Amino acid sequence: ESRAASLSIDGGSGELDVQTVSGEVKVMAFSGVIHGKGTAAKWQLSAAAPADVNITTISGSVLMQWKSGGAKVFLTSTRGTIHFPPGNFLKEGDREGPKVVEGSRRAKSMGQVFIKTESGPITWR
Repeated sequence: ESRAASLSIDGGSGELDVQTVSGEVKVMAFSGVIHGKGTAAKWQLSAAAPADVNITTISGSVLMQWKSGGAKVFLTSTRGTIHFPPGNFLKEGDREGPKVVEGSRRAKSMGQVFIKTESGPITWR
């Protein structure tokens, strides 16, 4: 837990729990469970199935790169934007209130991604 941090992790496995107000958090090729909570921190994540990613932030941006395997994905933002490539398994929800993009891609190995922001942008690659 930190007020302002610059954290970079490349590789590893297990359970990772990061809480920061501001700064930059970069987690690449981590296998396992990633829990993140921030206010204005910028998040950059790269994971593959069977990873379990759960990020909640207020105004910080979140960039998520899903490398391989199946995934059950739920992205939501109250006032921020959600960007994802056209023609993939994610679909924009048609409901009132917060923006929602969700989808599921089945594979032998499955992961899960939940990302929620108030006003921060979310990008899925």
